[in-house]
Amino acid sequence: MRRPMRPPPEAFRDFPSGPEAEPTMGLRFFFTGDAVESEWVADELLEGWKSLAHGTAFAALHDSAAIYAMVALAGECGFTTQMSIRFRRPIRLGDRVLVRGWVQARDGRP
Repeated sequence: MRRPMRPPPEAFRDFPSGPEAEPTMGLRFFFTGDAVESEWVADELLEGWKSLAHGTAFAALHDSAAIYAMVALAGECGFTTQMSIRFRRPIRLGDRVLVRGWVQARDGRP
């Protein structure tokens, strides 16, 4: 069962899911029990090459999903120290994307 999540603490500034008054990607995350998820529709704001969403937009989606998963599933807020993405196919403007995040492991770093 999906239920809406509250945003992380105020000190956390997140472009993809920020306040409505700011330019954002409009993400709203939902808790699904073992993961968090959000849907996003690629629009012109983040266009890269000829009607395709820019790759950094996709990276931002994953980064936000990871943070929301840490808050919802591990009860902690953190930050990204490393990210590696393999793009399997382009995201066209107008495509609807489902992004999911979950906690796979914790390494105990403060």
